[in-house]
Order: sequence, then structure tokens, then C-alpha cells
Amino acid sequence: MSRLIIIIIFTGSALFAFDPAYHIYLGSQTFDVWQDFDPDFYEQLAGPNPNTEARRFYYIGLTLPDMFNYQDGIANLIDKLYDLRDEIEAIFDKVPLIIQDVTKNNVQARVIFNDPPPNYNLQKLWEMANWTREHQSEPCHRALVYGTLMHVIQDLFAHQVLQPSRFGHGFAVASDSMNAYYDPLMLVEFYHELFTPTYIQNWDFIKDRLFRARIWLGGDFYTDANPGVGYFDFQPIYNLAGQRIEGWQDRNFDDVQTFVDAANAKNYSIQNLTRERLEAYIHGWSLMMFLLYGYRKGGGDYGGVLAHPNWTFSQIFNYYWDMGDDYFRVSQVPNLCALFQTFGAEGLEYWFGAALFDLGVDDILQEWTDKIIEAYLGSHPWPWYFENPEGIDLVYWNAIPLEYKTDSLEHLYHIVRREIEYWSNYASIMKPNLRTSYYREHPDAVAFKPMIKATLDNGYSYYDYDDWNLSRKAGLSGGIHSIPDAYYRRQPGISKMRFQDGSTPIFAPMSIAIEGPAKYIDLNYKVVTFGPTILEIWGKNEGGGGTPSLLNSQNLSGPQICIGCLSINAQSAVNQGYREISFVVKTKNIEIPDLYSVMLDSDYRDAYNSHFAIYNNQYYQSVFKNGDPTRTASENPIDNPIFWWPYVLSVYPAPAAPSNLIIIEQFDPNSIILQWQDNSSIEAGFKIARKVDDGEWNENYKTVGANTTQCPDTVSFLQKYSYKVRAYDDQGYYSDWSNIVEFTSGVLVQSDYSKMSAYNNGSKVVIHGNCVYIAFVKNKGNYGGAEKVCCLRSTDGGLTFIENELWTAGQPYWSGLIDYPSLTLDNNGTPHVVWGDIANRTYDCYRKYYYSKFEEDNWTTPVSIYGRVLPGENPDSTYLSPPSFVIKGDSGFVTFRENFSGDYEGLNLIRFALSNPAGRVIETIRPGQYGFPPAIDFVQNGSAVLAYPDYEYEGELFLIYRYVNDSWLEDPLSLAEYAGVPSICSKYDIAYITYHHQYNNDSVALATLHLGGGGE
Repeated sequence: MSRLIIIIIFTGSALFAFDPAYHIYLGSQTFDVWQDFDPDFYEQLAGPNPNTEARRFYYIGLTLPDMFNYQDGIANLIDKLYDLRDEIEAIFDKVPLIIQDVTKNNVQARVIFNDPPPNYNLQKLWEMANWTREHQSEPCHRALVYGTLMHVIQDLFAHQVLQPSRFGHGFAVASDSMNAYYDPLMLVEFYHELFTPTYIQNWDFIKDRLFRARIWLGGDFYTDANPGVGYFDFQPIYNLAGQRIEGWQDRNFDDVQTFVDAANAKNYSIQNLTRERLEAYIHGWSLMMFLLYGYRKGGGDYGGVLAHPNWTFSQIFNYYWDMGDDYFRVSQVPNLCALFQTFGAEGLEYWFGAALFDLGVDDILQEWTDKIIEAYLGSHPWPWYFENPEGIDLVYWNAIPLEYKTDSLEHLYHIVRREIEYWSNYASIMKPNLRTSYYREHPDAVAFKPMIKATLDNGYSYYDYDDWNLSRKAGLSGGIHSIPDAYYRRQPGISKMRFQDGSTPIFAPMSIAIEGPAKYIDLNYKVVTFGPTILEIWGKNEGGGGTPSLLNSQNLSGPQICIGCLSINAQSAVNQGYREISFVVKTKNIEIPDLYSVMLDSDYRDAYNSHFAIYNNQYYQSVFKNGDPTRTASENPIDNPIFWWPYVLSVYPAPAAPSNLIIIEQFDPNSIILQWQDNSSIEAGFKIARKVDDGEWNENYKTVGANTTQCPDTVSFLQKYSYKVRAYDDQGYYSDWSNIVEFTSGVLVQSDYSKMSAYNNGSKVVIHGNCVYIAFVKNKGNYGGAEKVCCLRSTDGGLTFIENELWTAGQPYWSGLIDYPSLTLDNNGTPHVVWGDIANRTYDCYRKYYYSKFEEDNWTTPVSIYGRVLPGENPDSTYLSPPSFVIKGDSGFVTFRENFSGDYEGLNLIRFALSNPAGRVIETIRPGQYGFPPAIDFVQNGSAVLAYPDYEYEGELFLIYRYVNDSWLEDPLSLAEYAGVPSICSKYDIAYITYHHQYNNDSVALATLHLGGGGE
């Protein structure tokens, strides 16, 4: 029995943000947040005649995420009770301690969350609540899901706002025993959860709703029993004679089933979640909750130890003894005495858990409790043992048997003691270890009701766990700044506060051009204020010296969530001589108008060096960079705020950055020229950076003098090169980098897009600046009208694409496309496309080529530029070859093969004006020949080059050309035998012909034709 006293010594948090009882109390004070989200549920929760079951399950839901975190302890308790079932049944009937088989069996498996668990999954719970509102017709049966969601919203504001702001309100220092890789507010959270519920003014929710019994009137009729009737069970049922006839284990609950259904409907990845299992764990949870917050039989002392912070150990002992004797007559039944002690052990494991002394409570509690009593711990109220180093010493050294003092336990004891010692000696205004520091937690939490409601109405998009570590570090950072007195609004909860250049976070030293257009920097923030608050941006000299200047400020009201940005002209600041930019957070005095005090300063040098407990503290040396608030490129406060936030932004004057960097290609494929625009009048020169393939940047690759705008470079065949340029002045300051350009020697067109095909007698990918166009066929091979001509368009260099459908193969007839379309650009960079289509009609078939171009942000209506009707019903796609398409000047040229025997056989060329594609002219270049598709292009001097494989000569690849205003070469040049489909691309006066060379070891071959000066 004496083991139960230990619950009080360590009654606190398992680090769940709020104590479970306080979750219920806060929920009971904020019913109206549901008024808009679900008016019907609100009416049952808080209307003139509230529904007892709606409130009961809402309260259970408000603790459910904590229950999921303590499944092992619940299962252990259930197992122990089950082992004593026969002894209990021999004395009592229908008591909640009698564990049924279904309960025992279901707690043998844990509910496992593959997705983030409920405590940190606002998104999934909000989706479940919305599903429940739409699909559960009975409002009262929505309560369990709704309560669980509200628990997480409450935790959100506790973790990111209330706990950090409590530590940051006035001077408070963590001890040098803290580990930089732990949550910096771990022990702060423990005390917040331990002492906040001691200020609950009314514990009626325990007796009136949570454990209140119901009276069975017969049939399906029930009524509520008097408050205080019912114990250890969330659903006790009595008859009119006052006998307990049913309990939680005897019934099934729609609220629990709704929770399971909602989780499944929203694809919450949870293993082993069933109604039966969840009901089993909730029953074990009810046993523990009553032990922690219950009451004496017949009423009295509601809320237990937390509701009575003035109790001494003797009073606590008597309270628990009375509860055990009232309900179970433990003084007369030795086994039940041991059983009741087990409750104490499980209660301690929940409350204290691994948060502080991770010791084997089941083995030592009884002996430990006896030692405490024997040692005469005194008549102090129980909070005293948490508030003072002497209290911790007394418990550890006098009450814990020597055999249980392991190295790890002693290490943990010293950490806790050291923290309390630091807070006792150095903290001011609101000492984190004193109960009196938490007297305003409840009114401050209730003041957030509009934000809780907005989070409920809008979900995780309104407020979520944006950055846990930053919000906790903000509390630690606020603690190093002293304030004059307690009459200032609390430091706001901070989940975002960082400098940005546009949308890019910045923290490393940054160059600011002192000439040209003004450069602006933003302070982006997301904070939760307790009242009037000011954000400021300051300019300072290097090292924080000199006279600082206020660059901009913004007043925020509160309490509310404030999201925005505060901008400064960084160029103006640099020109005034400032080399550091910092931010400051101030809050207003409650009593004196317009009086504000600094709560947090990102230039924390002065605060860091103000007290030896900080600058001599290895923990602060680690997480505050030995008092240096500047950051390098590797010290990222966005990715790792525990170590690198807050920070000052170092800025330095620099020349204006060069722009419009381009590559000018040379006739020599191993040479290029870089060219850029010089935007500065003060540069001493330019630094050129180069990167080869995917290697590292060489930022000192080349240096050229002032006013230079070109630089040659040597490149190697088929290697990718990237370049950027920046200016520097005679002080050694650098401008920003220019744009980056890329070049691959020997490559004419390049794309990373997966649809680019190497099988290419006409370009299927074209690039103009940042615009990339890719023509392809969707549903290829799926005839009967399903094949479609499509084009992908990108305006960002191929990062993203928009798809357009240009054509669907000729319905309603059997139809299909002729292989693939051909795509090319005109001189203005406008894409044009040609494709072939065949379709079977009743007695014949037709074959056509169509043309379209992209203009005014859309593709034009396709125009037929060639058509042929042939007899027969079974067209063959080989009758007409896929086209090869090229543009020269204002004309389009399409070459193709017809392979239908007789008059429809030969190598042809279509020419049309781009302004009038329907007025085309068709020329037969080689009649009576059939073979693979041809390819055509023009070289720089205007000569046309055409390559075509011919079946008659065993796939021999021929090449012909003609100069401007001349005829085609009569005697074709033979390039290869057994060749496949060719592709031509020209550069300057050279035509490059690639083809599949089957004769030469099945290889890919390249031929060149130089037509400059009239020669070959």
C-alpha cells in the first residue's frame, strides 16, 4: 500500500505537453470552438441539456494520444489483474478490476503507428474528424475522434508556444549538464506538466462526466446517477437498488468503432487497430486515470494529489489508503493490498516514465516507499521535493536502496539536481522549478481559444508543427535575456523567423551591390503572440560594435498567430556602413503604456557574455557558438536550429553582379568564348568559375581584369561544362554570381527528358533558350483512333512540362499514325510539327500529312499538306514513311517515301509557305524507288542535303544535295550498305549524318558533308 505515495513524488509528465487531466479541463473550458465546425455536436456537448456520453467520450478522446504512448504499462497492469481474477471474484462481483478474457487477449498486441502517431499527426486527425462529421449520423458518436484531434491542437500550442515562452520570460539558464542533442526544454516540459494542473480550479469533470455512473431503468432506458457514483470505470451501470451490474468491458461503443472507421477511411497506416483492442486499452486506461485523479468513495478530494498541492506525504498516504480501503477493503485482503500497490507502480511508470529516473519501479517501489516514510521526509507539501535541490537529495540519498543506485540512475540524478540548482540560483522573474511560476498557464492557454478554433476550422494549413526545434530553441534563447519585472507580455512562440532573399533563406555572409537597383532583404516570421509585440531589424557594425540603427519595425497585436515579412533596403544599410543585420523581439508592459522590453535578440553577444553561468557553460558554448551569432555556409539555422539559430546576417559591399552570361561557340569544337554584361563601375576584375560534368565548382578557374566582357576557354569533346562569373573590388569583396550557363562540346541538341528518342529521321526534341519542346505519340500501337500526336512544352529548361494533344488518329475508321511526328524550329524559335496519318474507309484508305505550329500560347488547327487515296481496305503504315521536316527562311520542307507499288512509289519533297501551308508544292525527287524514311536539312549557305536508304541496293544509304537555285545532285553519293534510317543535323556549312550501320558490326555511324565554298 505504501508504494502509492511515490506517485506523488514523481507525479509529472511523460513529456506529452499537457497533463491528461489538464487536457480535459482545458477542453471543458473551450467547448464553443466546435460551434462552427459541427453545430450539432456542439449542441450535445455544451447545449442547455448536454449529452453525458458525448462529454464522456470527448474527455476520453482528449487523453487518447497519451494512452497510445503508454500501451506497455496498460498491458502490464491488465496482465497482473488478470492473474488475480479468481481471488477478486471470490470477494467482489462486477467490479472493474475483474479482467475479462477479451480484454486480456486484446492487450497482448500493441497498436502500432506506421505513420506519425496521433500526438504529432494533426493532418491525419483533422482528416479523420472531417470524415467523421460527414459519415457518422449521430453527433454524440463523433466525440472520441473530435477529442483526440483537440488533444493534438492543445499540444501544438503547449509545445511551440506556452512552454518555450514560460522559460523565455525572464532570465533562466539551463545547466552545464544538459546534452546539446536533447530537447533543450525537456525538463521545462516536465515541470510545466507537473505544476500547471495544480491550478485547475474545478475538478468536477472527473465526477460529473468521466467516471459518472448510469442507472438502468429497465429496457433501453437509463439516467445519470448522482455525481461521485462510479469508480475505476468509464462506463459503470447500476440498477435501481444501487448494485453495479455492468461496466465498460460488457459493452461495445459506437464512438470507438467510429474512430477505427475514420482511421481506415483516411488511410492512417496503423497496425492492429480494432474496436475490441482499442476498447481493451481504454479500460486499462480508465483504471489508471481514476487512481491518478479519482476521489474517495461517496465524493471528496476530487482530482487527487494534483488538486491538493498543499498535501504532505502523510496526507497523501492517508488519501490513497482510504481509496483502497473504501473501494477494495485492502486492509483486510493482503492480495488486494499488493494489487493496489501495483496500481501505484503503473501510475508512476506512466507519469514519470523515461522522462527522468528510468528505474525499475516494479522492483523497488515498495521498499523505496518504506524507506521514505522511515526517513521522515518531513511535513513539506509535495511540490517542495521538486522545487529544491534539498528535496531531490533527500529522496535520492535517503529513500533509494543502495542496490538500486546504478551508474545511469546516479548520472540522471546529478543532471536533474544540477538543473534545479541552476534555476534556483540564477533564474529570475519566473523560475521554472517553482510551482508559483505556472499560475497563469491556464488563462494564457484559454486566451488562445480563437487560434485553437481557427486551427480546428482550417486544419494543419493554419498551424502545425512547423519547426519543433526552432520553437524550443527560441525559449532557450529568450532565457538569456533579462527583463525588468514580470509585468511584460510573454515572449511569443516562434516557429519561423529568418532572413530571406526572395523565397531563399539566407544566413551565410552575403554580398550586397552598392550600385545599381536597390537590394531588399526580408525577415520572414510566423509567431504566436500573447499581446502587443514589436519585431525590429537592426543594422550594426561588424562584431556588433558602434551605434546600431533601427532599419525597420512592425507592431503585432495579440494573442494571435502572426505571419508575414519585414523588409529592409540592404543596399542602403551597407552604404551607411553597417555590416551585420539582426532581429529583435520585444513585448509590451501590461501596466505602463508604450513600454517594451527585449525578449529575444538575434545578436546575443551581450546577453551571452552577461553572466558566467552562460559563458562558462559548456552547453551554451555548444548551442550558441561560444557567443558568436554569425554563420558560415555550413552552419545552417534552417536545418539545425538547435545549434545555429538565432543568428545575425553578415553583409558586405560589393560590385554589381555581371549578367546575361552566354557561350559563343566557335568553328573549332574544342573552343568557346564566354561573354557577359558588365554592370559595375567599381570592379577590379572578374572571377570565372567552371564545373566539369557533375564535379565540384572551381570558383577560381580564371581571373580577368576590369571592364572585360569576354573570356575564351578550351573544352573537350562530349564533356559537359558549366560556367558562372562574378565581379570583385579592390577590397576583396565579391558580387553575386551571374546566371549559370552549360555547354557540351560536340552535342547539337541535348535533353534530359525521358521521352527523347534516338530513333530520329526528324527532330523530336527542339530547344530555344529555356523553352524545350518534345513531340511524341501517346498510345502508340493502339489503333482504332487511340493514337494521339502530343507535344510537351517547358519554359524552365526542362524542369516542368505542359502537355498538349494536337491530333487523334482519324476516327471513326480503323486508323493509326505513321510512326512518329517531326518537329523543328523557325528562326524566331517557334516550333512547327508535321505528322502522318492513315485511315481505312469502306472501300479505300487515305494517307495524309498534317502541319501545325505553336503561336499565341497554343497549337494551331492542323492543316493537311498532302493526301493520297488508295484502293483497298487494309492500309499499311509502311505505304507512307514518317516525315522529315525542316524550315528554311519562311518555307517548310517535308521529305518522305511512298512505297505503294506502281504510280505511288518514290522519294518526294513537299514545299510550302509557313504563312499558307495549304498552298504546297510537291516534287518527286527519285521516282520508282522505295526504301526506309529519308532525312533532310539545310546548311548555313542555303544548300539542301538529303539522305535516303534504298531497298533496291540492299539498304544502301545514299546522299544527294543541291545548292541554292540549283538542281539535285544526279549521281548520289553512297555512304554505306545495309544502313537504317538516317538523321541529319547541320552546323555552319557542315551536315552531320548519323545512321544505323548494320553491316559494320551493327554499329551507329557518323558521316559529314562539308559544302562550304562549293566543295564536298
